[in-house]
This record gives sequence, C-alpha cells and structure tokens, in this order.
Amino acid sequence: MIKTFTIFFILFVILWLFKNKLPHIKNKLKTLLSNPFFRSIALRGLLRIVRLLIFKR
Repeated sequence: MIKTFTIFFILFVILWLFKNKLPHIKNKLKTLLSNPFFRSIALRGLLRIVRLLIFKR
C-alpha cells in the first residue's frame, strides 16, 4: 500500500515539474498513439505495470 502511494507521489512530482512542457509532450503522445503499432505497445506496457502493482506486494 505504501509502495503504491510513493509511486503515485513520484509520478505527481514528475508531472508537476514538466507542467510547462506538458502540451508539447501531449502532442507527441497523440501522434504516437494515432499509430496502431505504438498503441498496442503502450497498452501492453500499461497492462504489465498494472499487473506488477497488483500482484507484487
């Protein structure tokens, strides 16, 4: 439980630091996600991260 909170806190801090660069990053992500190949890789990575968070306690 504590590990999950620290991960989310670190993600929040990283997003806060890159707040001024966020629109540029968001546009790059949109162009990548419009490509179906990159979308499948991203979804697979997200599923793997979620599985790690759930099962590795």
